[in-house]
Amino acid sequence: MGQNGESRVRNLYLSDDPRDEAPRVNVGGCVATVLRFEQAVDPVRTKMLGWEGWFEPLLVGGKSVVLVPLQKIAPEDRFLLRVALAPNA
Repeated sequence: MGQNGESRVRNLYLSDDPRDEAPRVNVGGCVATVLRFEQAVDPVRTKMLGWEGWFEPLLVGGKSVVLVPLQKIAPEDRFLLRVALAPNA
């Protein structure tokens, strides 16, 4: 959220090369962050490591992944999120 409570949108572009590192995404405490992709996400293979106690369980459906922190996340706190895209139909 912005300073006045409005939503903020930021576009991130990922390389097709799996060796390239994805950009970091900062999330605010108790504010949902929605990641939207160009193709459907595989909910079975999409996972976050070490989220217990920090986040609600991931919400994964369609082209979106929703992260909801349960507490304030400090800038030095890091969590690995692996998003697997569904095979093209």
